[in-house]
Amino acid sequence: MQRRVILILSIVLCAGCSGQGAHDGAPGEAIPPPHPATPAGFALAYRAGDEGTDRLIARAQARVRIAPGQADAHVGLAQAFIQKRRETGDPAYLVYARDAMGAAQSLAPGDFRVLTGQIVLDFDSHRFARAAQLAEKAIAAEPASPDGYLLLSDARLELGDYEGAVSALQEAMDRAPDLRSHGRAGYLRWLHGDVEGALDAMDEAVSAGSRTAEPMAWCYVEIGLMLWHGGKLDPARRSAQRALSLLPNYLPALSLDARVLASLGRDEEAIARLEGVVARAPTADALLRLSELLAGAGRELAAGRYLARAEKLASDDPVPVALYYARHGIWPERALALAERAVAERATIYSRDALAMALLRAGRVDAAQKAMAEAHALATPDARLILHRALIEFASGDRSAATASLNAASIQNPHADPLLARELAALVGQPFPGPPRRAR
Repeated sequence: MQRRVILILSIVLCAGCSGQGAHDGAPGEAIPPPHPATPAGFALAYRAGDEGTDRLIARAQARVRIAPGQADAHVGLAQAFIQKRRETGDPAYLVYARDAMGAAQSLAPGDFRVLTGQIVLDFDSHRFARAAQLAEKAIAAEPASPDGYLLLSDARLELGDYEGAVSALQEAMDRAPDLRSHGRAGYLRWLHGDVEGALDAMDEAVSAGSRTAEPMAWCYVEIGLMLWHGGKLDPARRSAQRALSLLPNYLPALSLDARVLASLGRDEEAIARLEGVVARAPTADALLRLSELLAGAGRELAAGRYLARAEKLASDDPVPVALYYARHGIWPERALALAERAVAERATIYSRDALAMALLRAGRVDAAQKAMAEAHALATPDARLILHRALIEFASGDRSAATASLNAASIQNPHADPLLARELAALVGQPFPGPPRRAR
């Protein structure tokens, strides 16, 4: 049944949605060599604590000391540090992981586990085109394993090759229908507008379980985001809380909780949540959301500081910054330059959406319509995309279509983007459609 559903999904995928990674490297490019003091100097120097993943790291370190010439031992150590990074959000653990992977790569550059470890590190550096190339090598090395196909699906997804992502995921699903494959299937179904099927797949992922807490916590965050997109705030917050019960400081769950709290009108709590998030992992998206909340609370100086920090990240993560400029109607030339570069590097529906908004603010309505049609090619149930389309419809002179899109977005998720919903309501001449915000 799973195979049939995924293959049906692939029929409705858009064609020609491919792009290039932001930091392409040669397929055989090596990870920098390890610290010269030991085969993995930094990684072995880390002092593990008492937490579960720290004990895993300590065991992996012991194995490296016993067998420093075995690539597999170094890969195991790198994977333990990557797991710690996922749990904590602390990028420092990537330094240890890269050091261990450097040792593994120097010992066995074509080994399957070495290749898959390199791919995971490439994802963190947004080197998605290289990751896809290495995933193909990994598949050739171990065609019976689902891991190479899962990583290839992820890389293609990040590049905007949705048909390729589904195809690779199908191969992984055929080999191992587990939490990893069901979870990815859920997200792909959601992208294509199949909300019920997406939540069913996420239920399958949770039911499959995992040996560690983080993959389960990730599933609950994904479920919560889908619920938030559907305007279901209380269930979304329960999902975030479920993730936090598994990992109390899990950054994706804290970020989701902040999003829901803001939608509930509990802005100060949302601000506190996001301040904690950006203190540990200052992504452009989190910084910009925090800046907007602070500005709405009248704390303009603090809002400006966080905005400035986000702008410094635009070279590595242009979409959030470009879209922020376009939503606020500021710096249209800068927004357009960032969005055009984003699409050239990774032609996803969200980079195309940012481009459409930037083109609109630059006065290029016809080009904006074309880019927005590409952004809506998958029928993704994201009310923010619908609001953006409504703005372009109004600018093109179709007030009726803009009003219909505004109403559709308000029904789907009235909390999606109050800033643009207010702008649109004023343009089409109707009351602001957002619901009363609840204070708890």
